[in-house]
Amino acid sequence: PRSTLFPYTTLFRSHAEIRRAMLTQFTPTDAGRETLAGLNRRLADYYQDEHERARTVSYQFDVVDALLRQVSADRVPAMRSAVENQLVMPLIEAQHHRTVIDPAGAGLDHFRRSFELYESERRFEVCRLLLRSWWNDIEELTDDTVNILYDWYLHYQMRLAVAQKDGSRAREIADELLVKPDVEPRIRLMTQGLVTRSLITECRFAEALQEIEKEIALRADDDSDPTNRWLVFAL
Repeated sequence: PRSTLFPYTTLFRSHAEIRRAMLTQFTPTDAGRETLAGLNRRLADYYQDEHERARTVSYQFDVVDALLRQVSADRVPAMRSAVENQLVMPLIEAQHHRTVIDPAGAGLDHFRRSFELYESERRFEVCRLLLRSWWNDIEELTDDTVNILYDWYLHYQMRLAVAQKDGSRAREIADELLVKPDVEPRIRLMTQGLVTRSLITECRFAEALQEIEKEIALRADDDSDPTNRWLVFAL
């Protein structure tokens, strides 16, 4: 079944049609494009504020979760779904409008911060939905920007797989990313480190040490004892 976080498919189709109409009206001229950028900035700020308010509600719900289960356990899943829906929808909208304004700048920075926040909170479903929505926006780009953003997309797909302890999927993504000759050095190094981490999670320490040798070779600071190596030794 479709995720309960997205029950309003008709509303989303309406949004898409409105966006297409606005692009048709504003993009032909410089003045129109500037007006559209201003509207997107205002919308991004609005949805960011909505998201912050939703986070407050979400934290409050977590505090009273146990009490609610004592009062009416059957209703708690539906209540939590409603709370999650109000959390994710403005997050994705804010991401969309920042991506429209500046895909490789403000858009990418906002995505990173949002993904890594929910990754640190182990709310992986939010990460997954954010990642999918972000890719829906960037895959429509027509210039070379989409190439670097696709590399970041693969990297964060791998991060999500590692976080969910799906090592085989993580290394499958890494195989696709690391063979690309034009991958940004930072992405290559971070991805190689994730390969190591996925093997550590599976307690495959000999293989992890072999991957660390590749990681060391990619490092610009010539650090022969990176954190991952010490972590393997400690384990």
